[in-house]
Amino acid sequence: MARVTEQHLLDWRDALLASKLSPVTVKDGYVAAMKLFFGWSKRMKRLATNPAAIQHAVAALECTARDAVGVRF
Repeated sequence: MARVTEQHLLDWRDALLASKLSPVTVKDGYVAAMKLFFGWSKRMKRLATNPAAIQHAVAALECTARDAVGVRF
């Protein structure tokens, strides 16, 4: 878990979007759960850093999902 990077999260998001899941499902389901999990892991001192808390990663995850369908979040 400690080896997860911002790039891993972006690649995972891209794979989900390529699997034909709805961008809204990806953002509101998968990405939201990922943010909660890594946030919890950081608070519980299981991780030194939260890779999902990096603003660049979070913004990229949300922008791609929004741009895929033209939905405003």
